[in-house]
Amino acid sequence: MMKRIIIVAAVVALVSSSAMAASLVVIQPLGTAVSSQGRAITNDGQYVIGHGPGGVADRAFLWTAAGGTQGPMLAGSFMSEGTGVGYRTNPTTLAKELLIGGKQSSAQVGMFRSTDNGVTWTRPLQSAGTGPGTAATNSVGGNAVGSADYGYMGWTDSGAATMNYLGSVWGDPISSAITQKNNSGTQTAYSNGMSNTGRMVGARKNNSGQKQNCYQVVGTQTLFAGLDGTNVGLATSVSGNGIYIFGQSPIVGSGTTNYPYMKNVVSGAITPLTLLPGTTGSVSLGYPYGASEDGRWAGHGLPRHGEGRPLEHDQRSRHRPDQLRHR
Repeated sequence: MMKRIIIVAAVVALVSSSAMAASLVVIQPLGTAVSSQGRAITNDGQYVIGHGPGGVADRAFLWTAAGGTQGPMLAGSFMSEGTGVGYRTNPTTLAKELLIGGKQSSAQVGMFRSTDNGVTWTRPLQSAGTGPGTAATNSVGGNAVGSADYGYMGWTDSGAATMNYLGSVWGDPISSAITQKNNSGTQTAYSNGMSNTGRMVGARKNNSGQKQNCYQVVGTQTLFAGLDGTNVGLATSVSGNGIYIFGQSPIVGSGTTNYPYMKNVVSGAITPLTLLPGTTGSVSLGYPYGASEDGRWAGHGLPRHGEGRPLEHDQRSRHRPDQLRHR
């Protein structure tokens, strides 16, 4: 059976902090693909990047509000699995450029750039070697305040799982650089999200095999305490401005049960998010999989019989239940 992803207008609100609406948009699979899986969305809701498994070959797709599903994207090799999308501003022409990132058909990670709204592509950034895995979602950020021509991408090497990578592009003609953070021994790295300021969030295992909350900026990795005062936990997403990190960690006395949190990297405060209905009986009581530009909105995945149930959460409401909106 062909599966199609449905974009709810509230998903756009998650990124753009707009008012929520009830309209639905179906993303048609690309070509002969049997399904479509959206992985990331621009902060204005105009572009969605994703993956269309099945058919003749797996290919990434780009959905546009103006023209629907398009692809495949080719720049030396095909983009086979899209995991991030964002913008940068060309410092010479001041034109907005589209950036996408993900795994290529060559098995390497790459960032593609388009100056014509996704019609043609070049590849300013590519990982060395073969076999790296990309961030699960939201792996590309760009248009940072004060350095609007920058674009960023984060990933973890699946061949050497202790390595995190942060790539950046800038300038005209465009330049690129990749920095890496090597973790020792059994300290497996995870990259789960990228901000528009180049802050990548994820986790790093300790020598006991426990995941620890962390973020990374240009090769510098920082562990931070979760809700129980230890570093144990998992950072899952970050706001576009790089200030608010969302994730899950134990609380004091909860053992291995994880609770959702919001971390302010400026003030250092970490705040528990309201538990949503239907979370009892699970070891994961909330998974914040995405956040808006300003951190006001975060999307929760609710564990229920092995499935996620996404909701949206207004941080400025102090988490009142009447401010939780179900998509």
